Amino acid sequence: MVCRRILAYVFCAVAAFSAAIRAEAACTEDDVQALGFSAENVTEDSLKRGKDVAGLLRKLMMNNLTKTSPKDTGVLTNKFIKALAKAGYADVPAGCLACFVQSAQCVMKECKAACIGGDHTPACVSCFMEHCADDLHSCVGHVTINIGDQKNASKGGK
Repeated sequence: MVCRRILAYVFCAVAAFSAAIRAEAACTEDDVQALGFSAENVTEDSLKRGKDVAGLLRKLMMNNLTKTSPKDTGVLTNKFIKALAKAGYADVPAGCLACFVQSAQCVMKECKAACIGGDHTPACVSCFMEHCADDLHSCVGHVTINIGDQKNASKGGK
C-alpha cells in the first residue's frame, strides 16, 4: 500500500513541476499532450489520459519494485510502451517515456521513507524536489500539470 501511495504521488508530482524548455528535450509538446500531462489545453479528456497513464506506470513499478537502477530503465520503458499500446496510447517515443520511468524509479529508490506518511506530505514533496524533480524536468523539457490538482476541473474548479 505504501508503494502504491508513493507511485501515485510520482505522477502527481511529476506533473506538478515545470522545466525550462530545452532544445534537446526528450518529449515534444504533442508527446506530453498525448500522455495527458500538458499544461496547454487541459480538458476532461486530457485529464483522463493523464490518470490512465499514471495508473499504468504505477502498476508497472508495483510489479518491478526492485528495478531502480539505470540499467533497468530500458527494460521498464519497453514494458511501459507495451502497456500503453495495449491501452490505446501509442506513438510516444521511448525516450520521452523513459523520463517518466526514471522519475518513478527515483521516487522508489530515494523517497520511500519520506513518502510513507502520504503522497502529498511535505516530506514526500521535499524528497521528490531534492532528488528527482530536476532530472525529470530536464528530461521532459515541457510544462506539465499535476493531475491531482486537476481533480475538480469538471466542476469548474482547478
